[in-house]
Amino acid sequence: MNYIVDVLDWTKKTKNKMLKIDFIRFCLVGSVGFVTNFIFLSVFYKMLAIEILIAQIMAGEIALLVIFMLHNSWTYKGHKHTPTIKKLFKFHGTQWTGQLLILLIVTLGVKTFKINYGFSLIIASVLVMFWNFAWTKLYVFKNNK
Repeated sequence: MNYIVDVLDWTKKTKNKMLKIDFIRFCLVGSVGFVTNFIFLSVFYKMLAIEILIAQIMAGEIALLVIFMLHNSWTYKGHKHTPTIKKLFKFHGTQWTGQLLILLIVTLGVKTFKINYGFSLIIASVLVMFWNFAWTKLYVFKNNK
């Protein structure tokens, strides 16, 4: 009986450790995605004077593709049981809800509340991070063991 309890404890600890590792990797990749989004938003909005709504849509899409590639090759690298193209469509579909929230917050921040676009992006990204992690971990890169 002690053996079963030990195995269950070990399993629980291992699962919790893996969840922490996945979350840390997710946050690192998300940071790269944020920087990508910020750079392209700055180029499109500030340098090319593209409307904030359109600039954020384009910057967000570029960031999503970068994030997917990094998640697929590093964060969740052991999830090879699903074809990459299927994961890409699942990822894109789930993450665009988050992107729409970011788009709404950034656009309202800049146009309505006159908040700097970079600060608006920070606020939006932090708010959406947990939504994106849940969908990425539990649906897109779900462990099918």
